Amino acid sequence: MTMRKLAPILLILAASVAVTSTVATARTSTAKSTTRTVKVGDDYFVGDGKARTVTVKRNTRVRWKWAGNSAHDVTVRKGPVKFRSPVKSSGTYSRKMTRIGTYRIYCSIHGAAAQSMTLKVVR
Repeated sequence: MTMRKLAPILLILAASVAVTSTVATARTSTAKSTTRTVKVGDDYFVGDGKARTVTVKRNTRVRWKWAGNSAHDVTVRKGPVKFRSPVKSSGTYSRKMTRIGTYRIYCSIHGAAAQSMTLKVVR
């Protein structure tokens, strides 16, 4: 075969390798991202009567999911980064945890004594 006849075949082969590589990269990056769901119930985080400390690895997305009937928020009282969710009575709020450290979180409506949790972000 001459180089002129071989050129289109090589072009198609190169394009298919590029597409396969892109798809594999997209799958790998999706597989690495993880999400941890924390329940927001009436006057508790995590679960009624359960331990209120959650530990996740850095770059994990934490998703708070409202399960009760009352309005609550997610507010960082102390931690490497402070954030606050909107006041909600249903739905979710999520945040990617990029800073390592311990976060003291509470519902500003009900106070730290009634509704609080600790979120530990580790390597």
